Amino acid sequence: MLRSYFDNNISQIFFHINSNGFKKYKQFKRSLKTHSLYKSYQNSNFLVTPYTFIEISGIKVPSPPKLSTSKHLSQIIKDLDKPKKVPLSLEEMRSNLREEYRKFFFSCVTLQRKTLQHTSSNQVYFITPNLREDYRLRFNNYLDHDSSYNELIDTISFDSLYNHQFEFRYFPGTKKQYRQFVQWLHSSYLADISHSLKLNYNITPFRGLKYLWHQFKNDIHKKYPIHQTCKKMKLSELRQNTYILSQSLKLKDYKDLVDMELVHFACNGYRNNETNKTEQVIAFTSDPYFKVLNRISFYKSLCYHAISSTRERWRLNSFTPGKVVFIDRASGAITNIIETQDVPMMLDILTEVQLIK
Repeated sequence: MLRSYFDNNISQIFFHINSNGFKKYKQFKRSLKTHSLYKSYQNSNFLVTPYTFIEISGIKVPSPPKLSTSKHLSQIIKDLDKPKKVPLSLEEMRSNLREEYRKFFFSCVTLQRKTLQHTSSNQVYFITPNLREDYRLRFNNYLDHDSSYNELIDTISFDSLYNHQFEFRYFPGTKKQYRQFVQWLHSSYLADISHSLKLNYNITPFRGLKYLWHQFKNDIHKKYPIHQTCKKMKLSELRQNTYILSQSLKLKDYKDLVDMELVHFACNGYRNNETNKTEQVIAFTSDPYFKVLNRISFYKSLCYHAISSTRERWRLNSFTPGKVVFIDRASGAITNIIETQDVPMMLDILTEVQLIK
């Protein structure tokens, strides 16, 4: 069984009442018939994910409170003299933070199940009249299952955890202790990502990967002063490549994570918990071609790094790669199709910043 996934820019193009969407949707269907994936699309189930539902329904996710970690950090500092492995105190702190975020989001009035369903159903008045029934079938039943609602809360809770700032000015220790803490934090993120990939959770680890990339990108300037040359790549080329990649990976808010979900599912597939099988995903987007390619390459590269770092190489060849279909915003026609398994990893850049030895 296949799953078809619409990036929200596609949903806006087709469904929004002011976008001349029905005309574009008909052009999309005509264009689709000229490609070999038409039958696959016709027989596929539509995939709705937490971030897709949040954005298309116009839901505003409340900002979580700043949670105190001073008690946990004090215990972590005591563990700094122990063997160099991630201590239980750090895992307990992260587990506690995640649970506190879950409690907060579960308690939010705007995120109550009935409220979300009501908000989603009201969006139908902003949908192109000819496609309202299509919209209802795709989105209005998303929260009918307990698992979907729990997955939505878990997804935004994990994102808040990865987005939690541990600044030195609030750290109750020395700079040396802070550096060791950050190293442990990186290791725990890598273990998180590898574990997520192992179990094939339908929760993208992109925010965690993006956090790690941001840290390693900053190391480029420290490792390679302006007068030095890198081993394999010229310094100017390395800086330019990392700048282009960083521009492709900007994650400002929950809406941006829809773009990352597209990459996650197009590369890994979607785990059907009812059948216990992974289903291939055909993802549709109108984002720029090279920006999406950069995101896929980045995602595959850092997943490789996360798995390799935790010595769990069993997953490297066991994803269920799919396709990304590019749609013209103006007409709705298909402009390009790529197989995610054909997109290479960015091994040159990652080797230079010592992500891959």
